[in-house]
This record gives sequence, C-alpha cells and structure tokens, in this order.
Amino acid sequence: MHALALPTTKQGLHALTEKPTMLPIPKNHMRVMAIVPSDPWGEPYKYRFPAEKSLKRYDIYSTGPDRQENTRDDMGNW
Repeated sequence: MHALALPTTKQGLHALTEKPTMLPIPKNHMRVMAIVPSDPWGEPYKYRFPAEKSLKRYDIYSTGPDRQENTRDDMGNW
C-alpha cells in the first residue's frame, strides 16, 4: 500500500477537487471532494503542509469570526 501524497500548502485544498497544475504534480490523482467547503463564516478553510500546530501531518483551520489569522478565535485540527 502506498502512502497518500498530501497537497502542498500552495496547491491547497483545491487539490482535493482537481488535479494540481503546479509541482509536484501527483502521478495518480484522485478527486476526493466535489467542492471545498467554507467555514461557518463563509470563508475558505486554510490548509498548511507540513503542519505547524497539529500533531497530524497537516493543518486545516478556520480563522474564526474575526477572519484574521493567528488570533485567539482560530480553530483547527490541533
């Protein structure tokens, strides 16, 4: 079994809906979502690989109701 190749930060979550056009382009891309969902405030979720806060390999997070990164109301998979 091969390990799942995660998108880079620049490729972002949209790499889960369509094959990336920037390097590294995966050989065996598989669409896993129809659309990238928005957070409860209508903003796109943020994605970072490798993770800076999560114990997982990646961070997925919302900037919260203030819509600003690195503030107390940020919520993520950490």
